[in-house]
Amino acid sequence: MKRLFIVSFLCLTAIALMFSSCKSKRVELPVVLENATDQIFQVIRQMDTSMSAISKKLTSVAIDSEKARNILRNEFGKINSVIEIATITPEGVLCVIVPDTYKGSEGIDISKQEHIVKVKQTKKPVLSSAFTAVEGFQAIVLAYPVISASNEFTGITTMLIRPESFLKNIITPVIEGVPVDIWVMQQDGVILYDYDTEEIGRNLFTDPLYKSYTESLKTAARIAEEKDGSATYNFLGHGLEKPVTNEAFWTTIDTYGNEWKIVLIKPIGEHDVKRTVKDLGLKTAADDLKALAGNEDFLSLVARGNKEEALIYFQSFYAAHKVYAIEYTDSTVTCQFGYPPSHSLKNYPVKPEDLQEKSFYDAVVNRTEATFKQTLLEGNTGTFYCCPMTYQGKYLGVIYYIIIEA
Repeated sequence: MKRLFIVSFLCLTAIALMFSSCKSKRVELPVVLENATDQIFQVIRQMDTSMSAISKKLTSVAIDSEKARNILRNEFGKINSVIEIATITPEGVLCVIVPDTYKGSEGIDISKQEHIVKVKQTKKPVLSSAFTAVEGFQAIVLAYPVISASNEFTGITTMLIRPESFLKNIITPVIEGVPVDIWVMQQDGVILYDYDTEEIGRNLFTDPLYKSYTESLKTAARIAEEKDGSATYNFLGHGLEKPVTNEAFWTTIDTYGNEWKIVLIKPIGEHDVKRTVKDLGLKTAADDLKALAGNEDFLSLVARGNKEEALIYFQSFYAAHKVYAIEYTDSTVTCQFGYPPSHSLKNYPVKPEDLQEKSFYDAVVNRTEATFKQTLLEGNTGTFYCCPMTYQGKYLGVIYYIIIEA
C-alpha cells in the first residue's frame, strides 16, 4: 500500500479548517521523510494550538490592555522559534507586543500587510507567506482573529515565527548518518530551509542562480504542483565534468491554504547530495567579502571617507547574500557605517573592557580574518565574518557581515 502524508487536524476554536489528509497509491515515501514531516507537523500544530488558546483568552479583555499583555507573556517562550506575539486592533494597528524588545513598534499601522487584510476579510486564521522580517531573517506570521462571545470582531493576534529555526532543529538530527538531504520550500518556490543557509529565502523559479539547472527546475515544478511524488534527475554541479543522478521524494503540509513542500534528495551512486551555492557556480558571502576587502576602488572610497559611494558596494553585497548587515569599522575600532542602516552601528566605539565585544575588538586590533559568534546590541545572536583592509600601506580597519543565528 502506498501512502501520502498530507496532515489534518481540527482547530480548537469554531474555525475548524487547517489541514487536509489523504492517501495515494502513487509513491511510497522514505521513512526518514515521513518522520521529518510528522515532526514538522507537530510543531506547526503546537503553534496553532497556542494561537487558538491566546485568541480565546483575548475575547474577554481589551485588545490593548495590560491584561492582554499578560496573556501574551504567559504564552511566549513555550516555542523556541517564535520571535514575538502581538495583538492588533480591528483597524490594523499594533497595540501590544511581547517580548518588550519590540515594544517600540507598538502603534505602527500594519493594516496593508497581506495576512492582516486576509484575516479582516475572512475572520479566519491565516499563515502568511515567507518575508524578510525587520530582524533580518526570513519569517512567517500565524494570524488569528479575536471574536467575542457576541460574535464581534475585536482584533487580531499574531505570532512571528522563524521557520528556519524549528526546521533545522528537526531535520538535522533526523538525517544524521543517513546519506540524504531534506529541504523545504513554499509552493511558489521560496526556500524555507536548506542545508546551505545562503539559499534560504531564494526562489527556485525566479532567482538567476538556478536558471541553468533545467532538470532540477523541472523537478521543482512537479514538486510545486503535486501533493506527493518522486522523480529522478541529473545534476551537473559547478566544476564537475559529469552529471550526478539524484532521486527526489516529496510530500506536502497544507496550513490554511499555504503549502509547504518537504523534499528528500537521495543520491543514485556515490556522491554527496548536499549542494551549496558554490556547487551552483556562485561565490559565497565569505568569498565576496574577501574580494570586496581587496577591491582597490572600494578601498579608495573608504580611505577618502566617501561613505555614500562605499555604501553602494554594501548595497550590492546585501542584495546578493542573505545577511543581517554588512558594516565597516575603522582602525580605532569605531563602527562607522553599514547597510542596511537600520541594522548598522554609526560612530560607535568598541571598548576593550567590554567582554561581550572582545572577539570583535581583538579581530580589528589584530588585523585578522575572523569568524565568531556574539550577542548584538539588539539582543540577537549573530555570527560575524570579518576581513581586514589595507590601502596603500595603511590599515583601514575591517569590513564584516553578520548572519543571525537560527
